[in-house]
Amino acid sequence: MRTIWKAKLAPNDRMVVKVPRESVFLTVQMQQGIPVVWFEVEDTLPLEERYLYLAGTGCGLPEDEHLSYIGTFQTEGGHLVYHLFESLHMKEHKQSPWQEDITKGLKKKPRKDKPDGKDEASSNT
Repeated sequence: MRTIWKAKLAPNDRMVVKVPRESVFLTVQMQQGIPVVWFEVEDTLPLEERYLYLAGTGCGLPEDEHLSYIGTFQTEGGHLVYHLFESLHMKEHKQSPWQEDITKGLKKKPRKDKPDGKDEASSNT
């Protein structure tokens, strides 16, 4: 079933997210003071690792990676601005120094506030 998932970003410049194959990153925004990335998934497909790179405004970008822009978000009342990219080069080569998976436990977590037991990842928020 096609649905929308989300994952909270870790405070690292490099992150790994495990999402179903063919997932599409939609946006990154602040939600209740926490940076979150949303993506459209086909939840019946097998999971794959995708590599995210977070850069602050004015910070250099790695020259040896092919980056695909996902979105920009602000923190601290707009004083800090960050830009989220998917690293396509790292997706192909699967090299370190990528941080731990930010989506651990994302799928198959029943929602306690939903009587139908839908996954937390399929929340509309």
